[in-house]
Amino acid sequence: MLGQMDSIKRGEILIIAATNRLESLDPALTRPGRFDRSVEFFHPKDEGRKAILEIHTAQWKRGRESKALDEIAKQTEGYTGADLEQLCRQTFLCAIRRQFPNQGSEKVDTSEFEKFDVLMEDWNSAMNMIKPQDTGKSNISKAFSPEVSKLISGIRNEILAKLPPFIMQEELSSAGSGLASFLIWESGASETRSMLHSFIIPSLIGSTELKHTTTFRLEEGPIKISAFKALVGKARGCTQNAILYLPRIDKIGDRFSDGDTDTPRLFLEQLESLRGESVLILGSSSRPVAELPEELRPIFNGVSATSRSYKVRPLEKTEIREFFVEILEEKFPVMLDRVVDLTENSNIYDLLDLKGEMGQVCETSKDSEVKDAVATTLNSILDTFADNQLHHRTQRNNMYS
Repeated sequence: MLGQMDSIKRGEILIIAATNRLESLDPALTRPGRFDRSVEFFHPKDEGRKAILEIHTAQWKRGRESKALDEIAKQTEGYTGADLEQLCRQTFLCAIRRQFPNQGSEKVDTSEFEKFDVLMEDWNSAMNMIKPQDTGKSNISKAFSPEVSKLISGIRNEILAKLPPFIMQEELSSAGSGLASFLIWESGASETRSMLHSFIIPSLIGSTELKHTTTFRLEEGPIKISAFKALVGKARGCTQNAILYLPRIDKIGDRFSDGDTDTPRLFLEQLESLRGESVLILGSSSRPVAELPEELRPIFNGVSATSRSYKVRPLEKTEIREFFVEILEEKFPVMLDRVVDLTENSNIYDLLDLKGEMGQVCETSKDSEVKDAVATTLNSILDTFADNQLHHRTQRNNMYS
């Protein structure tokens, strides 16, 4: 086929090709110059997803209220029209199984559907079963509660202020002849409890400041150069500003096969091929640029040591205070200072757990007699929290010594 394409006289025949699996094509077919133009059909945005959901739930008597569909549309970023259709069908089946547990859908009497309800729990159950098709696009942006969003907004805004200017603009702009890159790192970021990967990156990708960008993510697992070339090609050919997100870039060496020298070399060549393109290479790491593998340092090196990087800082006291003020300021204001002092340098998971436990206890404080008992319980929770923090610090010190 390639030989036939090369022998065609330009202007005589127009070749149009279509695929929904770009990564599976032979790289020789997708190299620059083979096709003059590449057009990508993007996944629907929030409004489009809601419109699709309205179509597939049109016959429902309940469960398709505008507020509910708005919520589902926000949670289904990355879903195609076909994914959303399948999601609606699965949601309906989940509702049937919940309300008629001992009957199949074909045995439910028509009259019983008059009182039939589709609840949010049915949507959630369906979303656990129906996942979006893997297209290489990021599905990492998340909608956090207002309290969590506010807690991390200071860090997110500091990162946004440092990102290359072109990524903020609505109109596609040129990155010049340089390589647009940025590294966000969190010292000692763990695989499972990392503020960077669980909260900062998702909130950054989902921020309104980056709404005019499309993010492509390098997925976990061994790196296959053909798939990575396709991913880079998608980012380069995107009609919007694009972000190529490379998670845990400091561990990238673990994803190449032992003894394979070609894949790492071709991987770096693909990154270098983005020089001059309107694509931001965004990396995350548990180490600074200076401690990255030697081959990767030139990708993220800037004029100064921090011009192309940001170290995730601990949450400040004012941010922690604002996080707890809602549950403590009105009834237990004297306890607020103690909470802030005890939680200094705590990770966000500990803050979430502590606030959840204290919030449940505070809900019972209605009269003065119960309020005194609640205060005692809250202090007991804080004592236990302080002991746990001391235990963890001692363990870390022993490990490092």
